[in-house]
Amino acid sequence: MKARALKILAGIQIARKPLVISLAILLSSVSPAVLADTPIAVVVTNGATAPDGNGTIDIHYSYVPGIYPVVINDSGQVAFDAGLDNTLGGSNDSAIYRGDAFPGDLTTIVHQGQPAPDGDGSFSDLITAPSGDTYPPTLNNAGQVAFWAPLVGTAGGTNTEGLFCGSGGVVTQFVRNGWAAPDNNGTYNDSDWPLSPGLNSSGQVAYFSSLNGSTNISGEYSSQYGMFRGSGGNSASITQIFRSGYGTPFGSFYQLDESPAFNDLGQVAYWAVPFNNSAANCIFRADGATLTRIADGTTPAPDGNGFLTGSFTAPVINNGGLVAFGDTVSSTLGGSNAYGLFRGNGNILTQIVRWDQPVPDGNGLFETGNGEGTALESMNDSGQIVFSTRIAGTAGGTNLTGIYRGDGVTLTKIARGGEPAPDSSGATFGSLAPSYESPNDDIAINNSGQVAFLASLTGGGQGLYFYDDHLGLIKVIRTGDSLLGKAVNTLRFDVYGQLGNEGRGLNNRGQVAFGFDDAGSGAPSGFAIWTAPEFQITNIRTVTNDVVLTWNTIPDATNVVQATSAGPNGSLSPNNFADISSQIVIGGLGQVSTNYTDIGGATNFPARYYRVRLLP
Repeated sequence: MKARALKILAGIQIARKPLVISLAILLSSVSPAVLADTPIAVVVTNGATAPDGNGTIDIHYSYVPGIYPVVINDSGQVAFDAGLDNTLGGSNDSAIYRGDAFPGDLTTIVHQGQPAPDGDGSFSDLITAPSGDTYPPTLNNAGQVAFWAPLVGTAGGTNTEGLFCGSGGVVTQFVRNGWAAPDNNGTYNDSDWPLSPGLNSSGQVAYFSSLNGSTNISGEYSSQYGMFRGSGGNSASITQIFRSGYGTPFGSFYQLDESPAFNDLGQVAYWAVPFNNSAANCIFRADGATLTRIADGTTPAPDGNGFLTGSFTAPVINNGGLVAFGDTVSSTLGGSNAYGLFRGNGNILTQIVRWDQPVPDGNGLFETGNGEGTALESMNDSGQIVFSTRIAGTAGGTNLTGIYRGDGVTLTKIARGGEPAPDSSGATFGSLAPSYESPNDDIAINNSGQVAFLASLTGGGQGLYFYDDHLGLIKVIRTGDSLLGKAVNTLRFDVYGQLGNEGRGLNNRGQVAFGFDDAGSGAPSGFAIWTAPEFQITNIRTVTNDVVLTWNTIPDATNVVQATSAGPNGSLSPNNFADISSQIVIGGLGQVSTNYTDIGGATNFPARYYRVRLLP
């Protein structure tokens, strides 16, 4: 008797969007029916001993939400500010750290009281910004951390602030107040420096600064503002990108964006306002050698309906040099479509979304109202943009806000206000819209198009959620969930779109970094990393006459195993799959592994292909 070949489809199909994912075959024993492993790794908790043993870490501060911000890189490292309690002598009570998912693996980047790199003074309070608020350091994939810091004990009481970078050990300084600009026209004034410096993969830092004692080059227009890029060391390492009052092919400009966006090519994106209406407001991309105008206040809208006005929002830039921004649009047909989000490279301008455009499911129009509008949140290296928005004209006047992803061709809904939040005990999303056109700063997109965001929920509380085209929308964590044995009371998730990959709580591996504070006196708080679960067949094997399939899936979902008979010569017809299992309801938390046994499956003739569907 001839042995019958067993044909197995190495793949998984998503109910919403059919997809085959390659199979990794693991020769392991049959797994339990459900095995759950939490995807959350706690980096550090409040009260942990500092790496040098001097004091205990305190991640709390007095402003809402009361937890310092945290950012993550593609290596799974996080960076954050922290106070220190119980230090020797009660001094030197703040620091900046880098950590990861391995408990106790903390690296001190800089410590209050540590000498400045050039020996002129020492670092002062690292957790109090001039505004009273706090901003995160920035972190690149090499593990370098850039930060703003004040200094004390400097010679003559000058050069008391600067921008610095470190990776554990040597700290490099990029600029100090009082240093001369590259062309010696003025000295840097610290009052306008970024509290979260732009950092790229090469370890360069970009910043806006006002300057003292500058000479007006034109004899009339002020030259006291500029954009700069530093490579670290001394003033000779600084490149002047743009100065107000200096002539350009597009006119002279007096007002500049104080928060330039920065990319891995060393390019800076920003808006600029001309003198005396001598030209239109502009969005520029510059690197110190080439100045490119992306758009101005006379640029026609890409669809031909109206003209940009130059009331630009702060732009973002990706590592390919694409620049995205928002702007009002004038002279439109009927006065509608009066605002939009756009993306350009200096040659082509692409429209991402316009007001009065229907949302993807047809239930409403992108619009403004009640102090809410449409805001560009962040952009990835593929040019996909995630934005938050107000929606008008909905059925029943509900579901009036949402988060969407766009690329100039397709708009994808990420979440909608009023719709059920995943695994949230029946709670629905509250308002997801921004205040007018200002970003929420808690919505991120990575290079795979995955989106993470923090949202309020009806009935109180908030949750952190993650969207993937194949997994759909899943919960990361919400208030009320248990973490370290206590109910979570507060969550913090930060995104700074202009800082790109170096300034967000989501990395390109699908990991989310967040801060948490549990409820109750003495309850733990800290920083943690969540990793997205995979949905993939991991093992297929025969057991006597049966076929056992094992796969990884996500919690709080429903799966169905399907099969189809092989065609002539073992060919596959993907349209002939049929359910062979009942609905398999998945529980657990985090990454879940489950299995299904096809009784007699090894005796089938012709042979079978298998797949697993994730039901919506």
